[in-house]
Amino acid sequence: MAPPRVAGGRLDGGGVRPQPPSGEWATFRRALDLPGVETLAAHYVTHRYMPHVHDKLALALIEGGAEGFRYRGAQRVALPGQLAIVQAGEPHTGEAATAGGWMYRVLYLDPAWFSGEGLSPTGGFAEAVVNDPELAALVRRAHRALAAPTATSLAREALLRGVLALLIRRYADARPPGAPLPDHRPDHWAVRQVQALLDASPETALNLSDLSVLVGLSPAHLARSFRQVVGMPPHTYQMLARVRLARDLLHEGVPPADAALRSGFADQAHLTRVFKRVVGVPPGAYVRDGRA
Repeated sequence: MAPPRVAGGRLDGGGVRPQPPSGEWATFRRALDLPGVETLAAHYVTHRYMPHVHDKLALALIEGGAEGFRYRGAQRVALPGQLAIVQAGEPHTGEAATAGGWMYRVLYLDPAWFSGEGLSPTGGFAEAVVNDPELAALVRRAHRALAAPTATSLAREALLRGVLALLIRRYADARPPGAPLPDHRPDHWAVRQVQALLDASPETALNLSDLSVLVGLSPAHLARSFRQVVGMPPHTYQMLARVRLARDLLHEGVPPADAALRSGFADQAHLTRVFKRVVGVPPGAYVRDGRA
């Protein structure tokens, strides 16, 4: 499938501000009339996502170039016209798989969108990359509608429901996902305690020795068990928790500089570096575009 036309860095119908054709750009939006729906349109060349998770399902349509991402223990590559499916809560990365980078549209959908009648995949989605021109066309139409100021809420939701119905009918996996470590294992319980602590107070400065004392494991044992259970080391998880807190503060109207300090970052520049590697856009653009 041919990539979209590019004019001054703009995805046709994608709502991206003009930029030099060879440069990187990204626009993040929240659908204010459809709670739990967010979109991203971007062209990345040198940008690399750090290991992170979303609280929403991410459905990404590659429009040009190729994206490589590590997901569920394997390195994946998504090519033009293909769709990458990343489930909520699943650790993954993202980077260019070609010298020219990649261009894509992403729909982020809250799990609540799957709770309607006939939209409830019990085991999630087994496939990480699919080649489905019909679904790709629906995703493109829905993404464009979410960026178009003239599209009605009814039209936007109808397109999204069409995407969900086809996605689930063709790719929902009825098998249960891989079972985590049993809850009765002491190291599993310890990891969940540490995870809960980092979620509750991400801004607090903690080191591995502090955490290991709290749960009665050695630092090495805790680090190894945490990576096995959560899919990333504790310090990476803490950074993600800080980004989540910063996003909440930005939603409340807290200035980025204050949000950075209140969420545990050294300064606004530190927040900006990490925020972009998780969300895909810097905090200022996230606030500006999200309110558009």
